[in-house]
Amino acid sequence: MAYQIKQFEKDAKTAIWPKLEMIAQHSDYPDIKPKEVSQIFVAYDNDEPVAFSGLACYHGFWCLRICVVSPEHRGNGLQRKMIKQRLTWAKSRGAKWVNVWVNPLNKYSLYNIQRSGFTKQPDKPKMFGGKLHQKYRVML
Repeated sequence: MAYQIKQFEKDAKTAIWPKLEMIAQHSDYPDIKPKEVSQIFVAYDNDEPVAFSGLACYHGFWCLRICVVSPEHRGNGLQRKMIKQRLTWAKSRGAKWVNVWVNPLNKYSLYNIQRSGFTKQPDKPKMFGGKLHQKYRVML
């Protein structure tokens, strides 16, 4: 399938959010809010949103945030495409490295993160959404 990925920020992300709530219900974080991400990247199949992911910069520290793909569109490489697009965008804004916290039991996300060049960091795991997550980093 040929997907189109668009990036939204500031007020535009709030406008698109209601369309993404249905996709979020298929994630570990169905209650995520637009304010938790600086940028939202949305993948479309024709004009229908089928996946979204977030990127945030906290005081110069870049972090990939949630990535959710509708169940019927999984297995088509969307997560990896969205990782690549977010890293490219962050690098164009001066990021030297980007972190992500991954639930090690989420084997598909972990696989995609590692295939995208991220390496496990020695930081203590943290709880997100009631689940332990391990920190990974990629240098840009």
